[in-house]
Amino acid sequence: MARPALRIEVSTKDQRELKKLLSGGVHQVRAVWRAMALVQLVKGVPAPQIARVVPLTPQAIRELADRYRKGGLERALYERRHPGGAELLEDRQGAIQRLPKKVAERQRTEKALRESEERFRNMANNAPVMIAMAGPDQCATFFNKGWLDFRGRTMEQELGRGWMEGIHPDDQQQCFDHLASAYAARGECRMEYRLRRADGEYRHLLCKGVPRFESDGALAGYIASLIDITDLKRSQEEALARQKLESLGVLAGGIAHDFNNLLGSIMADAELLLGELEGPSLARESAQRISVVAARGAGIIRQLTAYAGHESTDMELVDLSSLAREMLEFIKLSISKRAVLKMDLPERLPTVLANSAQIRQVLLNLIINASEALRDKEGAISVSLARVREPLAGDGLTPAMTDCVRLNVSDTGVGMTKQVQEAIFDPFFTTKGIGRGLGLAAAQGIVRGHGGAIRVASAPGRGSRFEVLLPCAAVTEQDAGMTAQPTSARPA
Repeated sequence: MARPALRIEVSTKDQRELKKLLSGGVHQVRAVWRAMALVQLVKGVPAPQIARVVPLTPQAIRELADRYRKGGLERALYERRHPGGAELLEDRQGAIQRLPKKVAERQRTEKALRESEERFRNMANNAPVMIAMAGPDQCATFFNKGWLDFRGRTMEQELGRGWMEGIHPDDQQQCFDHLASAYAARGECRMEYRLRRADGEYRHLLCKGVPRFESDGALAGYIASLIDITDLKRSQEEALARQKLESLGVLAGGIAHDFNNLLGSIMADAELLLGELEGPSLARESAQRISVVAARGAGIIRQLTAYAGHESTDMELVDLSSLAREMLEFIKLSISKRAVLKMDLPERLPTVLANSAQIRQVLLNLIINASEALRDKEGAISVSLARVREPLAGDGLTPAMTDCVRLNVSDTGVGMTKQVQEAIFDPFFTTKGIGRGLGLAAAQGIVRGHGGAIRVASAPGRGSRFEVLLPCAAVTEQDAGMTAQPTSARPA
């Protein structure tokens, strides 16, 4: 009795795939054999007969048919090629089905990340402070617009360790040590250093950095905010200087008052002795010396009193041009013979409300100081007057633009270092080795007492310039249009 043929139904799609396999679309011999076996099964050829044509056992052909009925052509061929791999095939098919969803999720994640980075950049670039980021290797990875504008450089120039080129040479080692210590401790980093601005000026920056960590706890680097505190430091230094001057003024005033009382008694007794001692004698000479020394002491007291601002003054309208010309005629005999005195004293400047004797003292002190700065070398001393509009604090704390007469006294002498300039107006400070160091201190006290300001600009080897500003007494129509442009003091 003939054995019934093993017959299965093949879909149109599978028929097309079988034809591709048989036509050489896939260069795998076993896959072609299995395809041939399925084609014969479709035609009703028994498995034993098919086994004679293809190198497959009748049992393998029957199993192939069963797999086809259960899962189609792909499953049949796959399980035959990978015995026991049905689960793998299902996983692969499931992974393929899940792939679009994963791709979409990945795209959403990347979009969210880009939006987050864009928000951070927008916030960082619009922040009122400079912001910098660094990786775990201490190399910079980001700077905001505020930093780049401050430095005047591109992001590429600053990344890595490029930003370190702008640190002041005196602050570099300290800065590097702070960074290394913060990275080692994984804690907050706070430091102050000077960084070169786009215009070449070194500015004081206050930096505060906090560490960033990965999800697994590893250090990802630091993010830091920085602010320019140069103006704040200058304000603090000026406030300390004012407090210092006020304290010195109170001290000087107290000393001058007590010492003046003692000198008054000494001078009175000396005058009595001179009145009783008639004719030349050793006692009379001693009394005269006492009187002379006391008079010199009284001169020092007057300077201390002027510095402290306690000296009684009779104010009047003073024409500084006329006063300066008068003074310079006498001062020519007192300055160095190798100095050339230059004058620029325009007529019709506004008057100032001042004590003429004290202003003469200020001018004398400044010119003598300029002459001594030449140190017996050839040079020039320049005296000039001009009307300007400058900010003056006056009796208030906030400077206000004020019409002033500016007195400049400059020289081409040895100049001064920054340290000397900071102490030049202190009482008893001198760089000459002789003298009392009260000339410039008294000049400052007089100028302040007149509601004005005095400042100096100097550099070693480039001479010095002292600038005195005194507020105008009144502005008339005749004075209008005569104002010179304000200029900061510069080395001569």
